[in-house]
Amino acid sequence: MTTEDAYQVESAAASIIESERPCVLLGAMPEGAAAAVSAFCRKLSLPLFPLGAAPDHALKDADLVLLVGVPPEACPPIGASVTRIDIAGECGALLESLLETIGYAEEDGSRERAPWLRSLARTEVRDNAERHRFELVVDGETAFVTYAEEAGLLVLLHTEVPAALGGRGVGSALARGVLDEIRRRGARIVPRCAFIAGFIQRNPDFADLVA
Repeated sequence: MTTEDAYQVESAAASIIESERPCVLLGAMPEGAAAAVSAFCRKLSLPLFPLGAAPDHALKDADLVLLVGVPPEACPPIGASVTRIDIAGECGALLESLLETIGYAEEDGSRERAPWLRSLARTEVRDNAERHRFELVVDGETAFVTYAEEAGLLVLLHTEVPAALGGRGVGSALARGVLDEIRRRGARIVPRCAFIAGFIQRNPDFADLVA
């Protein structure tokens, strides 16, 4: 799995667990891939709708829509407040990792809040000004976002999550904590870090922070 895929899984897992009314929209995919998506939805009790067959109220009422194999030009209107996650291509491995990351308990088929997300809720991002980076310490390991200050703006340069914390939603928790802190300060950002830029794209409520 590539680093980009790992970040995608991490962000999607955190969003699904935090959502109250998620649903899945399935586009045209090979039979095997479609079956993998169906199995994924059954295990998590997620409503699944084929593209073009989703009732209007399903997309209006959802707070998260997971788009699988749906090209951007074919996507129906989705509210600005709805979290949108796109998965395309070879999705089988991604969905398997997503299940593992969420903390799915196969023995009873329930969807539960993963223990590591409960611990993350008690962890705060801090600004290590001396090293010019925001830090999140989890289980003795430090994930961070480096930054520089240019013309009154915070330029977010790079996100790094230790391998020991991979697949646990730490990157997403770090990004959210950093952006919350920047909003609290009343500052604006330039997201040169691809992960932060992608996080903002998936969470447009932070878009107003971009200069």
